[in-house]
Amino acid sequence: MIIFLIFLFIPLIEITTLVTVGGYIGFFWTFSLCILTALIGSALLRYQGLQTLTSIRTSFSQNHLPTDELFDGFCLVAAGTLLLTPGFLTDIIGFLLFTPPFRRFLQNFLKKQVKMQTHIHMGFEHTGLSDPNVIDGECQHVEENDNNNNNNDKPL
Repeated sequence: MIIFLIFLFIPLIEITTLVTVGGYIGFFWTFSLCILTALIGSALLRYQGLQTLTSIRTSFSQNHLPTDELFDGFCLVAAGTLLLTPGFLTDIIGFLLFTPPFRRFLQNFLKKQVKMQTHIHMGFEHTGLSDPNVIDGECQHVEENDNNNNNNDKPL
């Protein structure tokens, strides 16, 4: 339902804003601003995208999972898409996604939301676990030779 409302109201807001701005500064300047923001967005995407790819490679070479860098990459793709979309509201959101402080704020907000949702859906309050960060499980050590010797699927 929320996605339906977003797809309904964002274009209406964008059209209204474009018509209003066009009424004040004229069609040519409004159209030029849309083209300019798309060009600036593609330049920023290229520059920051290359930096993010370099950071991802560095993280992998240091045997670290590049979660922050992957989130940055997702935000950069979203920012580029929003800046290529005609309209001023999407441009504002796109430019915000290009700023690292806004991405960190968004990442921390989403982490808190996911952690809260995970806590609620995993039902830790009903399992009696004292630490919601602990997941109870079992493991079994299997050596290479065990695969050949302990085959229970042998024909009788």
